[in-house]
Amino acid sequence: MFNNIPKQFFIDDSRVIKDFSKKTYNGYQKSKIFTELKKNIISGNLEKAGFWATELHCSGYLYQLYNTLFNIYIKNINKSNLSILNIFIRDYKNLLIKKENFKDLLFLRNDQFYRNHIHNIVGYLTLSPKYNLPVLPKIKQEDFVMKNNKSRLISKNLNDINKIITKKDPKNVIIPLSEILLNLKNKGLSKSLENCIFWTSWLFTYDHNFFKKKLKCNYREQLNINKKYCYDFTWIIWEIIFTFPNHQCIKELYNLYCMEFTFSKKKNKLNLIVLAFMILIDPFPKIKLDYSLPSSKLNTLNTYLVNINFLYADFLKNTDSHISKIIPRNIEHKNVSNKSIFSKKIYKKNYSMEQHMLKINKNIKPKIVNKSNKINNKSNKINNKSNNINNTKNSISLIKSIRNKKSY
Repeated sequence: MFNNIPKQFFIDDSRVIKDFSKKTYNGYQKSKIFTELKKNIISGNLEKAGFWATELHCSGYLYQLYNTLFNIYIKNINKSNLSILNIFIRDYKNLLIKKENFKDLLFLRNDQFYRNHIHNIVGYLTLSPKYNLPVLPKIKQEDFVMKNNKSRLISKNLNDINKIITKKDPKNVIIPLSEILLNLKNKGLSKSLENCIFWTSWLFTYDHNFFKKKLKCNYREQLNINKKYCYDFTWIIWEIIFTFPNHQCIKELYNLYCMEFTFSKKKNKLNLIVLAFMILIDPFPKIKLDYSLPSSKLNTLNTYLVNINFLYADFLKNTDSHISKIIPRNIEHKNVSNKSIFSKKIYKKNYSMEQHMLKINKNIKPKIVNKSNKINNKSNKINNKSNNINNTKNSISLIKSIRNKKSY
């Protein structure tokens, strides 16, 4: 459903999506804006994060924006706020429908639904606590010789994994899959999460180096997945994960993994598997599956969301007639200004979005100081002082004359 925007907040621009292939709505370099968005979300600067999200939305980068926000969530927030997962799934499904039905998504910048939902996610990501996802280890050539991995191996037999694998599955993947299963089963081990990540990285590297991302296993049917992708080894990993009691978050991660699954996108989706391991193993500190923002941050978020259209109105001030006065159009042009347009300010806890909204639409003009007036004011002060001195002298002489007359 198309949601109308009030006229004063409507973006009326004749440019088409091709005009924004490299530069954004206000002439910034596309990659720089995505970098700034990530930096400000991680640092907790809601004002700046919202501004750059608006710039990207109005430039027609809605699909890329959602993917970027999701990558930020998985890599930099993940287990610290799992409640965001459900929000992403709901919004992403709606976005995919739009993407299938329209050539470009530029018109959605004037859709109130997407304005609200984009900034709802931006707000949650910015105000949520942060936690960096574990970095995947690099697999060396010697790691493919199992004798070199004796210190990591805990499998004494293959009884557990034999319940999952079939005769059509490649033999070389059996031991790594068995190790993943047993480390999840014995999650009390000090390195259970580390081992799961190592063997998952081993399988992905093995698939990439020797099979060009098309390592073929036994057919495992997946809902809404093309049949040619149902031979992939990662479905065995998900089958292992689902052998354990699962929270709703695991199912949501699986649904996200299945969305638009292809061999080329498989590596980018690996972090979803890593997060599923973290939830199952539940390392210290314990994951709060029902985490919600504190009331103070919720108030900040609500104030921010109520004023979304004013944020777009403020954004429009940077176009054409205003852009040359506020920010140089080419951000890489060093001769324009020594100052970067990108703020290096650290987010302050006493930040108030209400104060920001009060500043919108106010034109603050600098006071013009006239040097000649300053000089005149100083001379007037000096003259006044001299006049006062003369007056006092005259009054003293008058008093003396009166006294002399009386005495006479």
